[in-house]
Amino acid sequence: YSIMEVLIMIGWDDGTVQMSGVDWLYEQNLVPMLVSRLDPSFEREPDVHMNAARALVDVVVKCPPTDKNQLVEHLQQPDILATIFQHMFSGSSSSLTNAMSIIIVLVQRAANRRAELPELANASELEEPFASILPHLPKILDLLTKPTSENELKYSYDTPPFGETRMKAVELFLVLFRSRYIEVDDTLITLRVLPALLDVFFNYPWNNMLHGLVESIIRTVLE
Repeated sequence: YSIMEVLIMIGWDDGTVQMSGVDWLYEQNLVPMLVSRLDPSFEREPDVHMNAARALVDVVVKCPPTDKNQLVEHLQQPDILATIFQHMFSGSSSSLTNAMSIIIVLVQRAANRRAELPELANASELEEPFASILPHLPKILDLLTKPTSENELKYSYDTPPFGETRMKAVELFLVLFRSRYIEVDDTLITLRVLPALLDVFFNYPWNNMLHGLVESIIRTVLE
């Protein structure tokens, strides 16, 4: 087994909260250690970024939205989120895509938690990770509208390149639209995110994955 697989088995492999394992991993500062591996200095070792992100994504997705988990709560602390965004926009494409994967699942879990817990439905205070994400949305939109050549990955020879980074940005916007926070919606409207998404929808007529995500966003808006 790899170290990552062992950690997952100790703490959350079967999808249930094994409190003794989670407590120990929290006490060992697992989350900050994994987040530190997203540093751009590891870009020449892409497995470091990928394994750190996969472990953190597993921490989030295997904990039910209505349950409390020290590791998830630690990951959502403002200082930890600030470090993730610092790595995300450090100029490393690997740090960017792997950090964005973590943010996507955190937003999805928070949106699901809000939907499943009635007492949160009318909450006025913006919780994490949304509070930390909003200031960075202009930069994330720029990833979609102003792609750089290093972030583009050509999917086929007869279409313009779209790229993994831009696809991650669309995925993030989808989960943000599903969050149902007025402040989040207002920011998305102010930034004109929906027109930008429709532009890429029509500019990439053969990209089925992109079309599926944008269609889901439109359905979410109309619901």
